[in-house]
Amino acid sequence: MRRCLLPLVLSLAVLAGACGSGDDSGSEPTTAPTEAPAATVAVGAVSGACDLLTQVDVEAAFGEPVVPGTQSTDECWWSTANDLKTVNLVRRTGDLEAWRSGYDNDFWEPNDLGDEGYSGKALNSIVWRVGETQYEINVVFSTKGEPDEVVRVLAEQAAARL
Repeated sequence: MRRCLLPLVLSLAVLAGACGSGDDSGSEPTTAPTEAPAATVAVGAVSGACDLLTQVDVEAAFGEPVVPGTQSTDECWWSTANDLKTVNLVRRTGDLEAWRSGYDNDFWEPNDLGDEGYSGKALNSIVWRVGETQYEINVVFSTKGEPDEVVRVLAEQAAARL
């Protein structure tokens, strides 16, 4: 019995020593970084809604990990693993007069994003346009938090990349 265990114990000792050797020969760390990496979306390099925010942006705004953004036609969705916090960002083109008429009412107030923008008074939504392209961001929390602040922060980050 001891003869069988000795090779196993020696193998484990060698493995433990290799893992803790401090060798920095290019191997990837096995622990998560202490700081979030910087956003990697370049200003003006936008081809879809998922290009306007990064996973890091959304995680910082939510204060917890999120599932990576999922592009669906003209919109992108991010959510926490339990779907208690979600954000969707829409990028589309269309009739500007029809777009504008949807926000010319008592439920929206003008904001200073892009060439023209509106913030929802009752919903955690912000819309804006740059030229002919319209953007909409919506945040929904099914838990405690400040979705109105989160939607503002994420809208400003997205608009800054245009």
